[in-house]
Amino acid sequence: MAYKALLTIDDLDTDYDGIHVHYCEFEFSRRIDIKTGHVLSNVQAGLIHITIDSTKNASLLDWLLRGEQKDGTIIFKTDSADGSMVTSKKLIFAYGKCVDYREVFESSTGNAMRCHFSIWCEEIRVGDSVPYKVIWNDE
Repeated sequence: MAYKALLTIDDLDTDYDGIHVHYCEFEFSRRIDIKTGHVLSNVQAGLIHITIDSTKNASLLDWLLRGEQKDGTIIFKTDSADGSMVTSKKLIFAYGKCVDYREVFESSTGNAMRCHFSIWCEEIRVGDSVPYKVIWNDE
């Protein structure tokens, strides 16, 4: 089954309105005591790692440097029986900050320039799930 993912970051350059995602990783977890199986922490989440093709503009880097908060979505699509792409899952984030930004050039592959970045967000939701909200202390 073929998958495709599209990223949209609100209030960023139009280059980031439905841009193709090559890699995306996000996680929800709890620490556990491996001896007893007891849960030791609240849910931890909010960090999203993404890889896209590099673009000409510096909007993502500006986002990191300015420390702004932005909202966005990643829509995961899959092939349907008739060959069209249908939405299979949607990741929605709110109040996200770009906290890591790297561009990698590799001439030996057909994917010569990629941008890897991470978003730390205050709120994250997958599909119809309950939104997970990170409690940030402004100290």
